[in-house]
Amino acid sequence: MRPLNRDNSDQRLSHYARRDPDSSQIFLIVTNLHGANMMKDIRVNLSTESLSWQGLKNGKAKVTNRLSGSKTQETSISNALPIGDVPPMTSLYLDMSQSSEVVEK
Repeated sequence: MRPLNRDNSDQRLSHYARRDPDSSQIFLIVTNLHGANMMKDIRVNLSTESLSWQGLKNGKAKVTNRLSGSKTQETSISNALPIGDVPPMTSLYLDMSQSSEVVEK
């Protein structure tokens, strides 16, 4: 487990990355700790070190919210992952994998 709070300054959100070295699964856990306020347009900053630790390259990733059962979406990382809105007292458990379509810089 790797805390990402030093890369992200909002103290009402908690951010962690988890990588299973055996299966290569990568999970990003984001929790809104505020009791009443929705966190809007959240972007989780991922430093180059964090991306490297997770085995992801800048470019595109496949992201699936495992708690909501949402469909897998391809999204651009570019050192920040767009999450969207996070309701109060809610956690997102995002399964992340490198997209086969990597954007080279």
